Amino acid sequence: MQCLSIQGLSSSGGGSVGGDGVGNSSGASRALVKDRLKIFSGQFEELHQRQSQWTVPDTKLRESPRLAVVEVLFPAYRSFIKRVGKNPHKYIRYSAKDLDRMLGEFFEGKTLNEAR
Repeated sequence: MQCLSIQGLSSSGGGSVGGDGVGNSSGASRALVKDRLKIFSGQFEELHQRQSQWTVPDTKLRESPRLAVVEVLFPAYRSFIKRVGKNPHKYIRYSAKDLDRMLGEFFEGKTLNEAR
């Protein structure tokens, strides 16, 4: 989770992903956005697959790490998504709503087939 949070924060910070013209061409910016979203999606899928199989029976203990991830990941993800530009759905595999649903499945003890 820490890796995804760091990826999200670094993706939302600085840079000219939105095409502000500071040394980046529009094509390079789009390629950077596409690459970062691809990396994030792959890492999140892997994390979801593993951690939705784990079981934490205590509700409070199960919710604590979920909320910690949501507090860091969602603001960074939303900020990054705003920088995608005109066609965000072209690059985005998961909406914030999808991520929220998937995070809600963490630590529920799902089987491998259910976690996909």
